[in-house]
Formats: sequence, structure tokens, C-alpha cells
Amino acid sequence: MPVRYFYTGVVILVGWVFFRAETVSYAIGYLKVMSGFSINHSFPAILSLNAKTILALALGLIGSTPFIGNLLDSHNRNMSNNDRSWVKLNVLAQSMIKTFYLLLFLICVVFLSGDTYNPFIYFRF
Repeated sequence: MPVRYFYTGVVILVGWVFFRAETVSYAIGYLKVMSGFSINHSFPAILSLNAKTILALALGLIGSTPFIGNLLDSHNRNMSNNDRSWVKLNVLAQSMIKTFYLLLFLICVVFLSGDTYNPFIYFRF
């Protein structure tokens, strides 16, 4: 099952490169740089890793997989349906997940509105 998530992510990532690129040769060169097969290694990717980038990668990795849902499902199978404390815990967990996603969205909005660079490619058209 995790292979299909990886495959989907790679297909979407490569598709975005071709959608954004002016020419096919530029897109292929961009994909070479992204994958590390470029001849020019003037700026290694490790230099762009800072605390903000690592946090974004970690949150993206957790949010792009069904990790939290699978964790709750496995916990659901181990608990009895008649247990009232489990119902309260389940409602609390669902509320925490929704709050986490709302906070993550608000953090993204704050970062986008505070930067001078806007990564949305649709402003070009």
C-alpha cells in the first residue's frame, strides 16, 4: 500500500514540473537537478535544510500518509464498542486531529502572507 502513495507523489511532482516549465528541455534539466543527476552541483540540497524545512518535511510526511487514521483504526479494533470512556477518547482524538489541520492551515497562510515570494504558478497566467 505505501508504494502507491510514493508512486502518486512522484507522478504529481513530475507533472507539476512539466506544467510549470517553458520548454520540454527545461523540464528535463529541472528534473535532473531535482534528482541529483545534474552536472552542476553548485548548490547542494543539504544547504537548504534548516529547522523550518525539516519541520515542514516531517509534517508533510505525516500528513500525506494514512498514519494517524491507521493508528486510530488499530486502537478502535482493540477497544470494545460499549466502553463509554473509549467514545469520549475517540471524540477527543478526532477533535485534536481537526484542530491540528486547522492550525497547520493557519501556519501556512501566515507564512505565505508574510513572504515576498509567492509560489503559486497561476499568477503567471
